[in-house]
Amino acid sequence: MGAVFSSCGCSGVGVVLRNHEGHFLAGLSLKLVGQLSANNIEAWATFTAVRLGHELGFWRIVLEGASKVVTDAIQKTRSDFSEIGNFVEKIQAYGSSFESFSVSWIQRASRIYSLSHI
Repeated sequence: MGAVFSSCGCSGVGVVLRNHEGHFLAGLSLKLVGQLSANNIEAWATFTAVRLGHELGFWRIVLEGASKVVTDAIQKTRSDFSEIGNFVEKIQAYGSSFESFSVSWIQRASRIYSLSHI
């Protein structure tokens, strides 16, 4: 999940990791300097979730994202030269270190990323 706060000129991301039954495993939030674009915030949130899953030692990851742009970019195998390309490369690199890693776009009323550890 990401947000832009015009009052402080900053952005933020928050992630929640859940197991396959939906139970909370871990979470974190970060305040970012500057007002980032929606795609950059979504990519940063996705990267944060995947990195956290890796640091906690999870080996099977199901990433459900609310941004079709970000999830589509992660699923592609060719280089991404868009504004989120750097995040996409890092997410793919982490993804290759898991035993199982899948990414899907979930249309939701609220923009929430769900990282499920199976």
